[in-house]
Amino acid sequence: LEKKRMPMVIVDGKAYYGAGEMENVLTADALLWGESTDSVIVLLTVPFCESCVRAVKELEKLPETVMLKRGNIEIESCVIVEKMDISKNSGLAAQLFDTYSVPEEERIAPCAFYADRYLSGADAIEERLLSEVLLGWAAGGVDILTSETENQE
Repeated sequence: LEKKRMPMVIVDGKAYYGAGEMENVLTADALLWGESTDSVIVLLTVPFCESCVRAVKELEKLPETVMLKRGNIEIESCVIVEKMDISKNSGLAAQLFDTYSVPEEERIAPCAFYADRYLSGADAIEERLLSEVLLGWAAGGVDILTSETENQE
């Protein structure tokens, strides 16, 4: 309120004052979706799991790209799916569950992680994943996947 310059706009909880700031700073900030604009989904599965097969089929319905929108700005986001077998990488699965604060009763396969969200169970994945990816809610990547993958190489 100290600046009290008009015009003023609030986007994602941040205020931008004056036409210059709105034109320069807002445009740059509006392009930020975390570390990247890729829409990364990590799906935890286990072998011979009927629910996991259902979840994989749902991921196959995802488009190769989605358009991310912030105001008048549009960016194409690549949809990247990483399938991980919990039985082969239980440590990473535990880290994902901890990082996303998944309650004990929801630490099951299949479980999909993206941006700051997760969906536990095939029903939740079938009901919500496609629409949330299309809304741009998966943009920004899964940080723990990047750091863990780099450590393994």
